[in-house]
Order: sequence, then C-alpha cells, then structure tokens
Amino acid sequence: MPSDLSRENKEYAYIWLESTDNEIRNSYENEFELHFFQSDGQEVSLHDINQPIDGHITDFDKIEKTKAYTVTFADSDSLYTLLLTRNPAKHTQTEEAIQKTLPALGIVVLAGSIISAFFYSWYMTAPIKKVSKLSKQMADLDFTGWDCIL
Repeated sequence: MPSDLSRENKEYAYIWLESTDNEIRNSYENEFELHFFQSDGQEVSLHDINQPIDGHITDFDKIEKTKAYTVTFADSDSLYTLLLTRNPAKHTQTEEAIQKTLPALGIVVLAGSIISAFFYSWYMTAPIKKVSKLSKQMADLDFTGWDCIL
C-alpha cells in the first residue's frame, strides 16, 4: 500500500486514501480503519490531507495495529505515516458473548471452587480424625472397640 500511495501526487492522495479505506472497510466488515498522519504525528483527514483532525499517532499505541508505514508523494518531500488499526468500536459476536457471560461464569467458577474445597477438606480430614482417635486410645492403653478393625 505505501508504495502505491508514494506514486500519487499530493493533491490526488485523498482519492487513493478514500478508495482504499472503503475497500478495507467493505472487505473486512468494518473491522479495520485506515489512518493517515503528518510527520509530527498529527492525524489528518483522509478526505483532505491538509486538514488536521483530533488524534495523534500515540493514541493508537494500545490498539491492535499494523506497523507504521512512511509515505512520501511523487511531488512532495513531506513525510507522512500510514497506519491500519482495528476499529475499537466494532466488536465481534464472540467478544460480545464473552463480555456478557464473563461475570456469571466467574461467579459459577468461584462458587464451584469453594464447594469443592469444602468437600475435599472434609473428605481428607475424616480419615485423619479417625487415625488420631485410634492413636489416642492406644496411648491410653484402651483397646476397647478394636474388634471392628481387626
């Protein structure tokens, strides 16, 4: 993409940028967005690259994105940066389903863990209590009730 754009004249860059942005949005169901930045990192409009818009290249540091491509035009030495990012407003159905079920799933896992821990500790301590009781009887030399063991 950057090499295609570098062959364009600066005044016609908006045509390439708009058509490429539309093609990306249509091909990937609006999952990705094209962004264009001046050399100082200020984002510019895809419709008019001389018009800065709210946004800076550092705003996209924590968003899934491609590597930043440096672009110049055939009739200009100015450096620009081209970046393709994931559309943060667009979520897949899977992400939405996970976000809806995550709190309930967390509660179920926590409750299951607590119940399992209780029954496991009860199951493990019952034989230990029995051995402890028998060892106390042996220490007291009380061998009554040992019929069932022998």
